[in-house]
Amino acid sequence: MTETHTVLRAELPNGLKVVVVHRPYLHLARATLFIGVGARSETNTTSGISHLTEHMMFKGCEGYPSSQSLDRAVEKLCGGLNGSTGYQWTTLDMDIPPYNLDQGLAILSSIVRTPVFSDLEIERGVILSEIQDSRGSSGVLDDPVDMLHASVFKGSSLERTVLGTPENIKRFTVKDVRRHHGLYYRANNMVLVVASPMPSEGVLETVREHFSSVEKGSHNYRDVIFFKSQARPRVVVSRDNDESISLTVGFRGVSIWDPQTYAQSLIARVLDDGMSSMLPHHLRTVLGAVYSVGVIQDSLKDTSLFGIWAKCDRKRVLDVVGGILHVLMDLMNHPLSEDDLDHYKKRGDYHMETMEDSMGALTDFYGMYTSSGIEDPTWKFLDRTNHTSPRDILRLSNQIFHPSQLNISITGKVPVSLERRVRGLVSESPYMQKASRIIHTEITTRGMTNRASKRHSRSSLA
Repeated sequence: MTETHTVLRAELPNGLKVVVVHRPYLHLARATLFIGVGARSETNTTSGISHLTEHMMFKGCEGYPSSQSLDRAVEKLCGGLNGSTGYQWTTLDMDIPPYNLDQGLAILSSIVRTPVFSDLEIERGVILSEIQDSRGSSGVLDDPVDMLHASVFKGSSLERTVLGTPENIKRFTVKDVRRHHGLYYRANNMVLVVASPMPSEGVLETVREHFSSVEKGSHNYRDVIFFKSQARPRVVVSRDNDESISLTVGFRGVSIWDPQTYAQSLIARVLDDGMSSMLPHHLRTVLGAVYSVGVIQDSLKDTSLFGIWAKCDRKRVLDVVGGILHVLMDLMNHPLSEDDLDHYKKRGDYHMETMEDSMGALTDFYGMYTSSGIEDPTWKFLDRTNHTSPRDILRLSNQIFHPSQLNISITGKVPVSLERRVRGLVSESPYMQKASRIIHTEITTRGMTNRASKRHSRSSLA
């Protein structure tokens, strides 16, 4: 990647980390504030509070007492506001013309420092609708990322959804939101990334002017998650009335700090980067068994989610499960050729170049790595990735995809007979021979029961 820009890093006296990314060719500026809080920081009783607080941040602030006045002020500057909540971070985004960046950063600072938290009932209703949409027609999870988190990170805070539970959302008060904001929305728990064509030093001075007054927190933000070890594969079936089947296969990967994270990014490309990569070629082109298929990665500071998702017809579920296991087995048993690995390295390098054309990709990339304590991520990512060998890929594939760590989630109109056949397929597949001992598959059924039972049940068929 050609370096046609500068990246300036600083830390304000209040602990706020700042990254100014200079791109002279941009016609728009973006400021993204990363707050170090998400679903991983919550408990059973506070699950969903991070997402609710993020919604409430845009309901007005000092100088703009309502959501309408706040939105109008930003839109008069030809800008826009957005936010998102994940498992590790909450982000507040502002897109703004470069010549209005000073005014935009002043407003963003006011949003963080002086939110009014009005209209709670409106946002409560919006989030309850989101939860209902995420759970499908029968109230069971059907979002691939949520399903994988629930299975792969079973027994930890990463098991819970970002949206939280309806019971919690109905119970939360403005006092709860204020408490959450007061604890986590503090300068030493934040990273501000600004990408723009403006000179970096000038942007940094503007940031100092508007964000030096953000209060520093006293909380210890080093949340530690204790993961329960997984000794055998899991298959979770969530029944609803959808004839189309959502299927995910997931594993716990390496953290963003692990030197092997660069090999893991290449494994993701080998599996899913173009129609000639392993998953689309085998499942779509050869078998014709899926509508769509892809890889999910959610990199965190102490672990990661590595998953495969697919949509298919109920009649092809066994083909899809068997096909995915076949592909993983191939990757675990046969080293890639240097030519094949170079192919995916070049595609990865090009992806890093195209990131230059997306302000969202730029601020997300630098914000994610800086929030994790990693400086100079561009050079490190390219250097470590390009020095990854076929042996590195083989070694990490066997580590991540070990059969004892397998998690399969299936959502849709799945009869018990098909569920049992999936269990049999997993237990008897050559893939399972990679295990060092005989592993009995744990089958957990959630959601709708079969016609022989009138009650919802949770049963083990192992």
